[in-house]
This record gives sequence, structure tokens and C-alpha cells, in this order.
Amino acid sequence: MPVPISSTVHPGCPPRRTLPTFLLSLLTLLAPAPILAKNPQPANRIPLETLGFQPISSRYLLAGSSMLTVHYVDDTHLLVTFAARRLIRRIPGDPPTDQDHNTDALLLELPSGRILARTEWLFHDHGQYLWNLGHGQFLLRNRDTFTTLSPLVNLARGHAFDQRAFINSSRHIVAVILSHDNSLLTIESTDPLPVVDPTPTSISTAPPPFVEDPPPPSKVQLNFYRILPPASPDGQVIATSAGGVISRNIVELPVNSSGMLNVLDQGHQRWAFDFHDHTGKLTELSLYDSTCRPLPVFVSASEFVSFGCHGGTARQQIAGFNLRGEEMWEQTLYGSYVAPHLEYAPAAGRFALSRVLMNAAAIPTDFLVPSMLNGQTIDVYQNDSGKPLLHLDCNPIVRANQNFAFSPDGMELAIVREGAIEIYRLPPLGAADKKALKLAEASAPPPNNAMIDLSFLSRSRDSDKAAVQQVSQDTVENAGQAITPPSDPTPPTSPADSPVTATETSDEPQKPRKPPTLYNPPAPSADEPPH
Repeated sequence: MPVPISSTVHPGCPPRRTLPTFLLSLLTLLAPAPILAKNPQPANRIPLETLGFQPISSRYLLAGSSMLTVHYVDDTHLLVTFAARRLIRRIPGDPPTDQDHNTDALLLELPSGRILARTEWLFHDHGQYLWNLGHGQFLLRNRDTFTTLSPLVNLARGHAFDQRAFINSSRHIVAVILSHDNSLLTIESTDPLPVVDPTPTSISTAPPPFVEDPPPPSKVQLNFYRILPPASPDGQVIATSAGGVISRNIVELPVNSSGMLNVLDQGHQRWAFDFHDHTGKLTELSLYDSTCRPLPVFVSASEFVSFGCHGGTARQQIAGFNLRGEEMWEQTLYGSYVAPHLEYAPAAGRFALSRVLMNAAAIPTDFLVPSMLNGQTIDVYQNDSGKPLLHLDCNPIVRANQNFAFSPDGMELAIVREGAIEIYRLPPLGAADKKALKLAEASAPPPNNAMIDLSFLSRSRDSDKAAVQQVSQDTVENAGQAITPPSDPTPPTSPADSPVTATETSDEPQKPRKPPTLYNPPAPSADEPPH
């Protein structure tokens, strides 16, 4: 899942603790660094050249165009796709705004890298087209249509890339988001875009007509779908409508199939997390100190990480929390970055964080060129402890972040790197990891099939109105079944490049909460400058 963007280099201040500052600094210097291999070696390497891959221009990769993906189908098979430079077939009636390009899709066997099946797809935009639904099944988008495919199941029938109808609509796509465990699908859409000829034959010199009140921008509609596993080994995943909301902007809601996190301002740069179960139950969670509004993201059914600031507004802090009300760990992210993205391995209680690092002198912007960047890094962490397990630098840089993936068991990471698909083995789960994983599973809220109700967000002060409005099920049950793809050559702004704005400050009196688990700094006075 996408995570918040960090805009500038800002190391921030260390967490404020009850220990004296000089003692805390001394302990920090004496603390051993995480033990990670400096140059980890892959267990397997499949050269891309043998698959027919041709290098893709950095212009597209840095713009966020989805042109290179790698996913595990199961623990011994990969689904790899990449843009293919060959003659594009013409389609009668193609809109002039289309950005047609061919994409090759390959089913690979591991560890040999043998190609078991191959096909070609034609896409009409540069937006994301492929999502892993788990259970060996994938969600595929082309124009305004979503289909599913099961490469291994279909391989036995002789047609590995056969597709099944899934969701269809005529709205304009702006985001498609899957929860950490693929159990909740969120489709965000706006009104269809008008078809405009990008190369008009004549240019008018007349002044534009005066418009007293220009029409407001189209609001974003969010439709939620619960994804149910297939009833049989050769069956299809099932999507059931779970409600919807209207938003002013594209948002990345901290929501899963059980509930949603809400962030409340406690004053004095202290924030509180609430968990709202979809059945209406409220659980008050830990406090968190941050000089900016923290942005939480679920990494398991009972654990989440939050991105915050300790000094300034750059989100250079990441902390782990659970639904038992504990803050489990906190770390600093060094370096200015854009396009952050999370991938998850629920079976092993792990997540991977990808960041595109900026040069110190560069100002983050939607337009990136190689000279502005220091590279793309991927770091793998254990959910409960924040223990770093693997660090890799990527080449080429892929802003769309589909150049790496966990195996279903969470024991391997596949990554496109240095002209090949490299497979890295991750450390096995230790006794403490297995115990923490069982505790996390036991702490997860019971599953529910309730409609997703976010009306609690509307109970905010007029100056802090929530970014989303609950709408009736009748309004959304048919409107957002799928969305029209973008017609611009660069993909629409994604949640990876957009801050979350859905959680707001409540004006209801707040009950005292227990202090953060890791530390309990005193609340500063109102006239004290920020730390």
C-alpha cells in the first residue's frame, strides 16, 4: 500500500524521553547498529534479457507509469509483465487521447526461470493495470473494465491467461487500493473525462468566454468491496459491495475489512489513535508525539505503522502500534523521499517499505529526472519489533513501485534489479517472532460483514470538516463498479504521492489516555517552541 510522502531532508529531533538528554544521546551512540549484510547475495537470478525484456526509458519509470511488474503466483511461480516495443495494432474508433502500448505477460517457474506461458496485452493508458488478489488470482484493468485471471489454474486447461469478468463501469479511475491482506478493495473514481483531440487542426485567437462561476471540480467517489476467497481451488474470488463515501480529494484511508483508524489532535503536538469497528465499536489506542499529523497504515489485522515528524513537517519517523493500545517501536527514516510504498507478508508478519530518495538540493515535485535522485531503496521489517531484515538498492528506479514482491509465505523477496529478477531469502521466523505472530492474530478484531460507515468523521468542527461524507448504499452500489482509465500520458496522482486527509480533529472532550508505551514526555507549555 502507498504511504505518506516526505518532502524535504529533515533529520528531526530524537524522541523525547524521561531520560536526561545527554544520557539518551550517549545510549544512542553506544547502541549497536542493526546487523544486516552489507551486500546481500540473491539465492536466484533470472536475467531479463532471456525473457525478451528491453530497457524502458527513465522518462516513463520516473513519471510513475506502470510498465514493469513482478508478482508471486505461489511460492514457486512468478507473474512478470513489462512494456514491449513492437507494432501496435490499430483499433477502429480509438479515442485520440489514448496512449496505447503493448505489454508482455509471462508465467515463470522457480527456481529455473522457465517460461510456462506467455501472452500480450494492449493497454490504452499508463496507469496501474495489475493487482495481486492472493489465492493465485490477479485483478486486471483495461480501460473501464476489471477482470480476474488465475494463471496456474488456467495453465492446466491450456490457456494460462484466460480472463473472467469481474467489475465494469464508465467512470474515471483515480485510485485502486487493496488492504494489507487483500480482503478489502477500494475503487476511487470521478466523473468521466471529456474526450478532447490533443492535436486540434486550428487555434482560435478569440479571447475565452467570461465565466462568472466556474464549475466545481468533480468529487471523488469511493466504493468499498469485500473480497472473498474462492469457494473451490479452481473458483474465482468474489467481490461484495461494502458501501461508499464521497471525498473532496483522492484519499488513502487507514481502513481494512474490520474497521478504520482515526487520528485525534490532543494538543501540544500529541495525537491519539482510535479504532472504529465497522459494527460501531470504538477502541481507544496509544498516544503518539509528532510535530505534524501522523499518517497510519495497517500492516496486519491488529498492527499498524504511522509516519510522523519530530521537528518540522518532514515525515522522517516511522513507529509501530497495535490494537491492544501499545506503541511497539519507533525509528528514523533518513533522507528526503517521494513515492513511498508498502508491501505486506501477513503469513510472516512482515512488511517492505520502498522509497525514492531525493538529492539534498532537489525539491520534491511531480516531475522527476535522474539527476534529482539518489536511488530507490527497499527495506524489510518485522511488524511487531521493527527489526530490519533486508536492505536493497534498486536499479532502475521504478516510481510505480511494482518492481518487488513477497512470496506468499513471506520467506522470499523478488526484485527487479541490475537487469535481472533477483530472489532473496529472508531470515526464518524465530521463537519470539512466532509468538508475536500468534499474539497479533489473537488480537485481531473478529471479522464482520457490516457496511463501512464513516459517518463518525462528520462530527468535526466546522474548521476541520472531514474529507469524506457518508452516502447511502443506494447511491453507490452501482456507480463505482469500475472506473475509466486515465487518458493523460502520465498516470493520475496516486495515494503514494498524496497525503491522507480523511482523519480529522474531533471537538468532543477527550478522556485522559495512558501515555505512549515507549516514552512519556511531559506536555510542553503553550508558549514553548516546537521541538
